[in-house]
Amino acid sequence: MQYRHSLKESNPPLLNSITKWIQDKQNMWTATEGALTPLYLGVATNDIQQMKINGRYYSPMAVEVSPPTIALDEELQEKVWKICNDLVKDYV
Repeated sequence: MQYRHSLKESNPPLLNSITKWIQDKQNMWTATEGALTPLYLGVATNDIQQMKINGRYYSPMAVEVSPPTIALDEELQEKVWKICNDLVKDYV
């Protein structure tokens, strides 16, 4: 999920123009837009079971998308898992 970065006068002009271009291409979403898919997938359990949509990738508005190639890299998955475990080991 991504979020919509606010354009500020204090930002370098180049950063604001790049951010605006990305936002115009709809690659970034507001917090509300970004929350729609996890909210839908979290409460629409009947839809999930009937349509067998477990383990797939979704963008806002619960539209199925192809997984990014990096997500299929098992070695990278293991590294991320280890980093996450290390971050929370003192809390669980």
